[in-house]
Amino acid sequence: MQEINQLFNAELDLQITGKLSKHHVYQLGLPSDILLSAGLPNLPIELNSVRLNEKSIQENHPYSLQLLQNLPNAIQNPLSVFRSATRLGHYVIFSEIQHGGNNFVVAVQADVQRRNIFVNDIRSVYPKKSLQVVNWINEGLLEYVDKEKTSEWLSKQRSNSADVRKLLGSATKVVQDFENPKTIERTTKQRSNSAEVSNSLNFKSTTKIIQNSENPNLIPKNNITMEQRARDENAQYTAAPSLETMMAEAERMERVNLSENLSKDKEILSDINKGGYYEVENHLYRNPERTQHLLEKYELQKTYDDIYKQSRIKVTGSEEEIYKAGIEERRLEQKLKDDTGSVLQKLQLKQEFNKEENLTQKKILLWNRKMKNNQNKKHQLWKPSWVSLLMNEMA
Repeated sequence: MQEINQLFNAELDLQITGKLSKHHVYQLGLPSDILLSAGLPNLPIELNSVRLNEKSIQENHPYSLQLLQNLPNAIQNPLSVFRSATRLGHYVIFSEIQHGGNNFVVAVQADVQRRNIFVNDIRSVYPKKSLQVVNWINEGLLEYVDKEKTSEWLSKQRSNSADVRKLLGSATKVVQDFENPKTIERTTKQRSNSAEVSNSLNFKSTTKIIQNSENPNLIPKNNITMEQRARDENAQYTAAPSLETMMAEAERMERVNLSENLSKDKEILSDINKGGYYEVENHLYRNPERTQHLLEKYELQKTYDDIYKQSRIKVTGSEEEIYKAGIEERRLEQKLKDDTGSVLQKLQLKQEFNKEENLTQKKILLWNRKMKNNQNKKHQLWKPSWVSLLMNEMA
């Protein structure tokens, strides 16, 4: 790790003096045990020099590139790691590097394909306002925290606002009570077309397993027993179902599909009811069309959009605006959960009604069949025997 850190510093000096290739990509090594335990996959961490330069001159948080000396060490040994509140598979690393009283954060998108390999791609590096980080802690976004260093950092934050002091106290308690995940064993998750990467993976043993495996014997198409052929021939002459049977089956399938759709809706809505905005983002990532349809169908879209607006204010606003946005976001989050709970209750009642309706339809169908059978038997009983004899002789 020390070599990677020294190489990064040397390359950073070249970028500062304008001697680094314009499209250079910094290599920051594989994630440390801390980052792995926080959820990052065991893939190389990369940073594009063009993106780094753009972030350093961005109007809302400009800074000197010189401040980022030893960035690899700072990333691998962070104060804390957060999951993104708005994007699945994104993480925010809170570092010890400071500028203007604020610590730098490093936004990482995990498991991204770049060229012919998958990497952890650094999307942004910039100093973050302290109150915004405090809000992340209180919102339960922590994935890892260095309790001693983060508690010390919190103790140094000062404010004249009683509300902000209350937030700081709450965040300190969250940090002290937080249980860090156990460090996990490193596993290779690399996928690549590169010969260099392929050589590092044990493809030989995999190839050997495939070559030695035996597929089950397949019966030739012509080798069909007489019994099978007889069954197939008889099946061709099976009577077609009646119109009544086909209509009943179509109605049954329609009810089954409706029930399945309701069950799928309930599954997604149940997750949103428990996890709120984060679960909406989760399902939008996994099943965007269905989730978007549910938000519009059950009138949850507006609340979701309002929460997103407040989350953006917390990124760009002043301290007062961030504080108000945090309060409003929590209120909207609860509204989203409550509204989803009401929808779930209605769906449960609808599902129970459908079950009762299905049972009633089934009873009616059975009753009609019974009456029809009885009617046929009645005609057979009243048919005189001499009529049958006469019809046989005429035939």
